[in-house]
Amino acid sequence: MKKYISVLILFLMLGFFSTQTTHAAGDFLKPTSSFYFLQSWKESIGLFFSFSKESKLNYLDELNNKRISELQDYGSNDAQTAEMLAKKYEDNYQKIGALAAEVTDKTQIAEKIESNSLAQQETLAKVYAQVPEQAQSAILNAEINSSKNVSAVLADAAPEKAQDYSNQVQEIQKAQMVGKASKVEKESGNEDGSPEGRGPKALNAIKGGNDLNPINNENNNADGQGSQGRMQQAPMQAPAGQN
Repeated sequence: MKKYISVLILFLMLGFFSTQTTHAAGDFLKPTSSFYFLQSWKESIGLFFSFSKESKLNYLDELNNKRISELQDYGSNDAQTAEMLAKKYEDNYQKIGALAAEVTDKTQIAEKIESNSLAQQETLAKVYAQVPEQAQSAILNAEINSSKNVSAVLADAAPEKAQDYSNQVQEIQKAQMVGKASKVEKESGNEDGSPEGRGPKALNAIKGGNDLNPINNENNNADGQGSQGRMQQAPMQAPAGQN
């Protein structure tokens, strides 16, 4: 037992010094490893010893880039791993939202968070199409909830950019779900694309299709047809004789 504790302390010390040198999480433990929790410990220590709020924000951003890289490398064939990494990414943005509200130079921080978030959203949209269907809701939740935190940061620091950011996120997620709809349509017919007993699902019938980012809801038109409503499409009628 003492030997185990000594090894663990040594590992954490090495993790700490490595963090101070590179300021980013190492990749010596894969997310599929049963010891990956040690990586999380190391990252928590790195965040703790990033003393200023600005350095903590930079560190969290590096961790988020790492999570996305891990999702690309290890999430495509492992739903459980994809869900775990997506949740870690989402949790990091909650911390970013809280820290960003406390920094002095909010404008500069907000611009960096906005830029990084949009790049990450585009990558997550691609990851969404690659992971098992079981994990897709976790990816979508990570996209939506992280963008809410970024929108809050922008609303506080650069209100003029908040709406533009929201629109760009909406477009990314709209394209993501349209791609999902196209895939379902293709799989619902014969190889030549013709229907075979069932038509394509409506966009809002696809898992996650009705959960597009709601951060633009306040700006919907008076007729109630906002961006989310425009993204839904009516189901096609089944071929004659199929009813």
